Amino acid sequence: MNKKGMFFTLMTTAFLIIFVFIFMVPGYRRFGERMVAIEMRVESMNDFIKDLKRDTSRGLYISSFRALMALEGHIIQEGEFLDDIEKSFREAVLNGTINNTNSTLMLFSTFPDWIENIQGKAEKFNIQANITLHDVYISQDDPWNIKVSGNLTFSIRDITNLASWDMNETINASISIIGFEDPLYIVYTYGRTTNLINKTPFLGNYTYVSGDGWNVSRLLKEVDESYYKPNTNAPDFLMRFENDLGASPNGIESLVNLKKLSDLGLEIDIGNSIVDYCYWDGVDGPYRVNFTPSWFMLDNAHRAGYNVTGLSYIP
Repeated sequence: MNKKGMFFTLMTTAFLIIFVFIFMVPGYRRFGERMVAIEMRVESMNDFIKDLKRDTSRGLYISSFRALMALEGHIIQEGEFLDDIEKSFREAVLNGTINNTNSTLMLFSTFPDWIENIQGKAEKFNIQANITLHDVYISQDDPWNIKVSGNLTFSIRDITNLASWDMNETINASISIIGFEDPLYIVYTYGRTTNLINKTPFLGNYTYVSGDGWNVSRLLKEVDESYYKPNTNAPDFLMRFENDLGASPNGIESLVNLKKLSDLGLEIDIGNSIVDYCYWDGVDGPYRVNFTPSWFMLDNAHRAGYNVTGLSYIP
């Protein structure tokens, strides 16, 4: 090939390269810009999904808390225990009713109401959120907390179909029972009094030797305030809604102040153990405890738990 031919070939190649550069680079730039936009949108939707799950969990907590309050209100009003706490809770949190009667506490506060609100907020971000609620479950997670779980399906889509997520999730909420009313006290005192769930500050230290004698001031404070302590032989909080006085790994118990009941005009059973579930189950309390009122009676199984083994006797 002569020099002129080689020069022509090189020039042609150079022009082709310049042509490709001029016409292709903007396309690559636009492609790169689109990829950056997609990446940013995906990241923003990921953040939205995190917020969505957090808001859903918060909604489950609030609707469940109100449902428990509504169930206690129903017991106060009717003076009767529930037949099935799980069924009644599910009805309240999903439908806003108790025994097919609307509850004012659940008005616009059911879990489906919360889901609808969350879906509406998604539209403001050009996101289509479809949340399907399959069921809710309630259980006693430990002596002082209730666990509520919601089984849901999330279908999240960008309205331009840029990105989408489909997932099944179990959303959990933990509700402290501290401050709730004990259904046993409500029903068995015919609504004349109640007892709020509060942890004892004296667990394991109810009595002690002071000087030449025993000091039972903490024990007297325990019964005066009717504090609660954990006991695996006692019913848990949820069981108390059904008047189930059996044992639970997450059981709690209090001491019933019989003087308070008597002052309210209620008939008292002095021969029963004053441990709440024992008292209302008619369990005999043959042991008197020194330095306590005459009605302060315990069954043998509870003497050690309240540190009165060396202070108690059968009269």
